[in-house]
Formats: sequence, C-alpha cells, structure tokens
Amino acid sequence: MTQIQPTIRTMTFDEADQAGLFNRSLVLEYKNMSYKLNSGTGDKIHVFLRSIYLFVLTINRPLGYT
Repeated sequence: MTQIQPTIRTMTFDEADQAGLFNRSLVLEYKNMSYKLNSGTGDKIHVFLRSIYLFVLTINRPLGYT
C-alpha cells in the first residue's frame, strides 16, 4: 500500500445545495473522479492506494474516534 496526496477540498455551496446538504462536506479528487467524504474539516485524512483501491483513514483525536 502506498500513501498518496490527492486533492481534498470543501464542497462549494452549489454542490452542497445540489446534494441536499446543509453543511458542506469534503471532496476527495483523484484521477478525474470525485468522492464525498464523511469527515470534518479538522480531521486528519490519510489516503492510501493499492492496485485499483483507495483507502481513506480519517482521524479526529479531540472527539476520540479513528
């Protein structure tokens, strides 16, 4: 497994509105694909690649979950 550094950004207001969300979530972009993440903007995010699979690890120590 190899750690990679894809683009992770906050959704635009329009994207959140189209998805029916009240809070903007994070979006991971990799090889012309976008993935919505269920993590907060303060989380540490690590992304790993193995073959065709992406593994995303989010860590939020103040809330006590990994």
